[in-house]
Amino acid sequence: MVAGINLAIFANTRHKEAALKFVQFMTSDTEQTTLNKAYSSLPTVQGAYGDPAFQTDTVAVLKQSWPPPRPPTSGAGGEPVRDPRRTLMKNLFADAAAVTHHLRLREEQTVEASQQVKAAADACRPGRGAAAPWPGSGSRLLRSR
Repeated sequence: MVAGINLAIFANTRHKEAALKFVQFMTSDTEQTTLNKAYSSLPTVQGAYGDPAFQTDTVAVLKQSWPPPRPPTSGAGGEPVRDPRRTLMKNLFADAAAVTHHLRLREEQTVEASQQVKAAADACRPGRGAAAPWPGSGSRLLRSR
């Protein structure tokens, strides 16, 4: 996290090296000091706390109450270490997106069906021509015996 903004590199990004350099730049001690001074937030890297701007009583209390910042983690070959909480959150957001998509689809279908019912009802009103009362009923009349 940088100044309240989460940074991530997707596994299938086209420019992994450039993305990694950008994250390294944004999480460098110098950039963290500059950003966090400007936005009055706390650095995510320990080295930035050496700046006098972060030597206040308020910062000291906050540092004690929050877990210490951690550098970006990577495993063998520079691949990111998977945190189960991240996977859980990713799946949660993916599920929410899928539900939202299906709700929008159902809403569109409902609107379309309502429009079809209205059109059929309008066609059955007197003065609108000789339309069948219900779609598919044709022009046959039922006769009682």
